[in-house]
Amino acid sequence: MDLATSGSSAYPDTLTVPAPSKDTSAPEVQLILPVDTKKQKKHVKQLLLDRGNADSRYDSKSTNIFLAYERAGHLKTAVQNGLPMLAVDVPNAVFDTLMKNASWITDEETWKGITASMPTVYMAYAQQIREAAAKRKAEGFPYLLLYATREERMQILTLN
Repeated sequence: MDLATSGSSAYPDTLTVPAPSKDTSAPEVQLILPVDTKKQKKHVKQLLLDRGNADSRYDSKSTNIFLAYERAGHLKTAVQNGLPMLAVDVPNAVFDTLMKNASWITDEETWKGITASMPTVYMAYAQQIREAAAKRKAEGFPYLLLYATREERMQILTLN
């Protein structure tokens, strides 16, 4: 029997703990950490159990868990309310740069760096992409789904 059919993980040194949820409509957050000691397992488990406790003190790991849970909830709400999508035909490297952060929508210097890597025949097209993204941001959408037609891949860009 091999790993593909046995159901066992190829990474036995990781701890996977799904965040417990009291509300079935709440998004599932799965924390995956390297396992250092039994103490860490107990600590992570306790952090997840105490997530809803307002009196608990948060260290950096528990803050990250809380932020991930909170961002997942925001994204779920945004998707339910309608997530705008832009399908773009740009080189893969340009798409990756667009996805790093949304500063290219409003910052001229960042935008110049992106357009410098594009062929000059695409400058008008690049400006159309920027204007469409700026319009969605001005409309108050917190996220924008970008679809790269060349790679047939999607990524979510945080606008706020």
